[in-house]
Amino acid sequence: MLARANTSLRTFFTKHTTAASAMTGFAVFATGDVISQTLEHNTGQQTEATCSWTRTLKMGTFGAGLNGIGYLYWFKALDKVFGTSRSSIGGVIAKTLADQVIMAPFAISTCLLWAAALEGASTSEAYSCVERLLPEAWLMDCKVWPLANAFAFRVVPTIYRPSFIGLVQVGWQTYMSSIAHREHRISDANDQDLMELENESSAASTAEFSSVAVYGYVEGLQGQGRGGASMPVAMGEVAYCESE
Repeated sequence: MLARANTSLRTFFTKHTTAASAMTGFAVFATGDVISQTLEHNTGQQTEATCSWTRTLKMGTFGAGLNGIGYLYWFKALDKVFGTSRSSIGGVIAKTLADQVIMAPFAISTCLLWAAALEGASTSEAYSCVERLLPEAWLMDCKVWPLANAFAFRVVPTIYRPSFIGLVQVGWQTYMSSIAHREHRISDANDQDLMELENESSAASTAEFSSVAVYGYVEGLQGQGRGGASMPVAMGEVAYCESE
């Protein structure tokens, strides 16, 4: 039975490699985002009572594209350049280094841009987010992916490689969703603080304006009592008019 299931799986991956990789990518990225939202809720970083399934659906869609197209054809390109032999240690090292230097920054950047777009960020805000988070995420990537990729290039056939990478990505995507959406939660909090500060400033200005108006009114009455001034000509100003 296991042998039949393995044969069926291999046939499906061989005939429908892109679809199989896309399905795996969707499942992995969506799962990672759900885990990320659960952790955010448990730590108080997310105030919503339930998971945002819209966010999860969009992250899963991104994963389907990245896994079903991006990684699949990237791995085929590496095989074309460095050879398909999994027994060549030099080829495995070359592929691992190429992936870390070229594909990793690209994948991280596109993930951050996609997350920024989901949050409604402007183009300049999205690129600013990438500039801030890319170094942090890439350094973390260096701790996780070289070993996983070396194993994949050494052991896993090309048609299964995106799906194997996808399994590792469950944990990785949890991390990526966390830092990507954390950045926008901080931005939203800062915007809220700025709005509250502006409201407080406006209230203070209104109070000060009222005080000046009252002061001007009292001074005007005193001026009338002395016969040397009239009521202020404009609210908020202490204006005196010489009587004829």
